[in-house]
Amino acid sequence: MYRGSSFLLQKDYKVHIPVVKELLNEKCDVLAGIDCIGFKDDSNQKLLQDINSFLEQYVE
Repeated sequence: MYRGSSFLLQKDYKVHIPVVKELLNEKCDVLAGIDCIGFKDDSNQKLLQDINSFLEQYVE
């Protein structure tokens, strides 16, 4: 749901294409089905941080 103050109302659906491509990247496949509570795999933690940094570019 888009609210009135959302910047997404000023964009069309194509604004999501880079984000979807990043999440469909093969490197993200290892995240499917992980238990986010209490997992201690440093490589997954680093990958989640990298994805978060990438996504921040589109939420500004």
